[in-house]
Amino acid sequence: MGPRYLRQDLPKLLAKADLVIIPSVMLESFSLVCREALVLGVPVLAARCGGPEEVLAHGKNGWLFCRGDLLDLRDSLRSLLIQPSLVKEAKTYLRDNPFQPCSMDSYGQHINNILTKACNL
Repeated sequence: MGPRYLRQDLPKLLAKADLVIIPSVMLESFSLVCREALVLGVPVLAARCGGPEEVLAHGKNGWLFCRGDLLDLRDSLRSLLIQPSLVKEAKTYLRDNPFQPCSMDSYGQHINNILTKACNL
């Protein structure tokens, strides 16, 4: 088992990362980890699994690869390792364009509006 940390130390630890990788194989509706990384200015490499696609601008604040495709994940990682300037550019983008998470209330209202429209079709 790896080193232990306290939950309150997580933002400090995550902010030191160069990249967060989210290799989800299941669909995600929100991807809290992705949003936390972006708020802390850390670019994300994530599977196209729903949630990350809502907040990642491919090539700007992170990158997307095909969910369940190990070769695509490998190629994406290889590209970032060969061209570390891409990660630096994404960090600069996040510094200059900070990710603005929505509140749970506004997100709930957004979902409510979608469901109201769907029910009125």
